[in-house]
This record gives sequence, C-alpha cells and structure tokens, in this order.
Amino acid sequence: MADACIAGGVEFMSDIPIRHSRQMRSLMLRANKAKSLGQKLSLLASIRPGHFMPELPGIAEFSTGEIMGHSADRLAATFKVPRKDQDEFALRSHTNAKNASQNGLLSDVTPVMPPGGKQLVTKDNGIRVSSMADMAKLRPAFIKPHGTITAANSSFLTDGMF
Repeated sequence: MADACIAGGVEFMSDIPIRHSRQMRSLMLRANKAKSLGQKLSLLASIRPGHFMPELPGIAEFSTGEIMGHSADRLAATFKVPRKDQDEFALRSHTNAKNASQNGLLSDVTPVMPPGGKQLVTKDNGIRVSSMADMAKLRPAFIKPHGTITAANSSFLTDGMF
C-alpha cells in the first residue's frame, strides 16, 4: 500500500529479442518432456531447416500481437482521456525535458557511438517541444480517423542509438 507511486520503463530497440519459429519452440517444449532416448531421437529427426528461421522482430507486443499505439488509443478511449489532455501532457513533458537538458540535469546520458555511426550521440534525441496548435493539426497515427494518439503525444521507436 502506498499514498503515491512512481513507475518508469525503458524499451531498448537496438537489441530486441529474436524468437525461434513456432515450430522450433514447440519442439523445444516437447524435448523437455521427452524421457526416453527414442523419444529424444524422434524429436531430433523431426527438425527441418525451416525450424531455424527466426521470427522477424516486430513492434507488436509478444502475447497479444497488438502494437503500443493501438493499445494506447484503446486505453485512452476506455478511460475517456481526451486528445487535448494527452497533447497538454506531452507538451509539458517535452518542455520539462528540454529545460532539464538545458540546465544540465540530464547528466546520466552516456555518450555512445552508434554502430556504423560517424558522430557521437551525446543527448536525448527524443525531446521535441511543439505548440498546442501544431499538435492539434496532426492526424491520429494508429486508429484512423477517430483515434487520439499522434506523433506528438506518443513515443517514437528509438533508444537513442540510431
């Protein structure tokens, strides 16, 4: 129990998990249950080259297949969070981040050289302060035409590496 909680998270898209194919995952699960040498050899004999083809990584959530933008639009509608409130929150967040950066408060950003890069990344590349008027012009990015999630009030796919 708590009076107030703060939670945060990070997505690291430069090293996303690459999954085995569904057929290979099934074989691996059955291998755990195989008791006899014959059962294990039978599973081994059933492996085909196609089983080694990984599933291409995507931006969808693993268990639901739903991308974050659709989830955000669905949740905003369910909890009746208006677009204006989302845009105001995003503007405040980006403004605070810009001010923190300008005042040297983001000292935990470690400079990195992206693989194949020519320039060191030294600051958060996701801070993008706009205006409410410009934000209001943007169309929904996921559930069209009635969604409320746009390029201005949602996360973009990067972890600062590229």
